[in-house]
Amino acid sequence: MLFFVICFCLRSHADILALVGENNVFEREAYPTQYTSRSPFVIRVGYQVEANAVFVEYNQYSTTDGMSQLEIARTQRELLVWGRHSFWPDSLFQLYVQGAPGVEIEYVKTDFMGKSSQDTSKPYFALAAAAGGAVLYERFRVEVELRALASGLSSPNPTLSVGFYGGYVF
Repeated sequence: MLFFVICFCLRSHADILALVGENNVFEREAYPTQYTSRSPFVIRVGYQVEANAVFVEYNQYSTTDGMSQLEIARTQRELLVWGRHSFWPDSLFQLYVQGAPGVEIEYVKTDFMGKSSQDTSKPYFALAAAAGGAVLYERFRVEVELRALASGLSSPNPTLSVGFYGGYVF
């Protein structure tokens, strides 16, 4: 696997991708019909060779819930390694599909009447799939995608999100 990645990255016409953006993650609440939107910041870096790309993505978001006597602060982090195939790679507009394995971890801090405790989840294996579109102008790139992520931290159903990214192709 490592040999494949090294050969992929060393081929001619390899471009470096650097993107930043935001996902709008829809988390299921205690009631099955209610969802809350979270907005993690996303950083992506990788290589693109013709119609295929491999890149690493890191994202994180924090939430705080509760009142003055009880407060719960959560921080969730994900690290994913994406493989992508683009349709019409040489055109101004591209459609793509991608998949990724990765890891997800959550940190929880609870404050109850002045007493504080911190917990960290074990790292959970995660799988993600996405489809989207990209517009290229010169070396600038803007992407919009729909994604589903399943892991041990999410409910039995995958977590859905919409992502918006912008960046540069070196």
